[in-house]
Amino acid sequence: MNRFLPSSSLAALAVLAPFVVLAACGGSPKSSTVPSPIPATDVSPSASSGTPSPDTLPSTAPSATPPTTPPKPVTAADAAAACTTTATYDKKAPSKLTFNVKNTSDREVKMCWLEFYVYDKAGTQLAHVTLPYNYAIAPGASDGQAYEWNDLGKQIGTKAVASIETVITAAKFTDGGEFRDESLAPAKRSRAAKK
Repeated sequence: MNRFLPSSSLAALAVLAPFVVLAACGGSPKSSTVPSPIPATDVSPSASSGTPSPDTLPSTAPSATPPTTPPKPVTAADAAAACTTTATYDKKAPSKLTFNVKNTSDREVKMCWLEFYVYDKAGTQLAHVTLPYNYAIAPGASDGQAYEWNDLGKQIGTKAVASIETVITAAKFTDGGEFRDESLAPAKRSRAAKK
């Protein structure tokens, strides 16, 4: 069924049609009765007063982290005290050493780089193996375990092990202190203790 609108409704539609079309297209009618948009201007207090905006001012807020003091220096003696190590060898397990690390210093250590030198009774070096031991050890505490190296048994061979000496070439402490001196552990090293 067709429906006819009165002529007054048609006239109203004719007047509104341009506004509906322009609004749908994102435009605005050019009419003297519709105000044009006002250009955007910066009306912030900083723009009008000539003072810098907060993002251009230097920050005066306190930093999130307080300044820290550098850790106390670590000497070779400090590292050796924190990583005092004894080790034993059992020929029934030729690729293993069992060791114990005792922290005799007054600082907690979190890493000891252990250099094990294995000697026979005459003081001849039979083997040299290394191990970074990454366990926190509090002052006065100790820690250790058995550890296996693929080539330890091959280095020792059939010779009898008489002693094991440990050199500490690096240590890290929980307070941030660090020590490293690789020259303390050459590939070949004479036995320090006399048997």
